[in-house]
Amino acid sequence: LGSEKTINTLEGPLGVKIPAGITHGEVLRVRGKGVPEGRGKRGDLLIRVGIVMPNKLSKKAKELIDKLKEEGI
Repeated sequence: LGSEKTINTLEGPLGVKIPAGITHGEVLRVRGKGVPEGRGKRGDLLIRVGIVMPNKLSKKAKELIDKLKEEGI
């Protein structure tokens, strides 16, 4: 569904938008927020996305997942 997360960068906290449909291991690029290259320029910040799935689900969560399966998702 997408989200927004705050991450710490060399310049301080930065809000990063995570697009809907992203998968585990994909890399997001934030231009100009990486390591300084010299002469005032900065490289790009690369963020590898790690999606963590819960080990246990509540009964209500399982019911909601079953409803999504019925919809074909």
